Amino acid sequence: MKKDHLPRLLKHLREASSLTVYSLAKESGLSRAYISKLESGKSNPTLESLKKLAKPLGLTLLDLVAMTEDQPVLTKTNILEVEERVSQDKSFYSYPLSSRSEAKNLEIFTFKFVGIGQHVAIRPSGSIVCVHVEKGEMIFEVNDEQVTLHSGDFIQTKISKTYKYIQKSKKYSSGFIVIRFG
Repeated sequence: MKKDHLPRLLKHLREASSLTVYSLAKESGLSRAYISKLESGKSNPTLESLKKLAKPLGLTLLDLVAMTEDQPVLTKTNILEVEERVSQDKSFYSYPLSSRSEAKNLEIFTFKFVGIGQHVAIRPSGSIVCVHVEKGEMIFEVNDEQVTLHSGDFIQTKISKTYKYIQKSKKYSSGFIVIRFG
């Protein structure tokens, strides 16, 4: 493993989960100072601290440890056992279908909108986001540009950092999201 891999990985996972150092500290029970030291490479994590970090990052300890290795990992997931991620307004639900890994450089989600609302996502600049709307309608916004996606539509775009999924009606919509990190 490269010396700077773990600090970059931890910071990337935290940002990809839309967590601040403060919120990750609160959810993990670790101090903000310790998390900052981990992300800057000034401290090495214990197995116990990795265990505490894994859940708020949406990972198992096994997945997090595997991401620190340079070897590929085969992971089987049952969609019924995947922990859902919910937007603050409780309108957008996403379900990770893949473990986040810099080695794989890829995230895959299924999503559903169940009412009016929006979800703001943050990914590294240069990442490619692909969205397929399977049912319903939603708006995808990147760089202040919006496009309405209907059932069957697919969009692929390079993002600068943040983007939004927006639902303006109470109708249900669902689909898939694939993100390739830049």
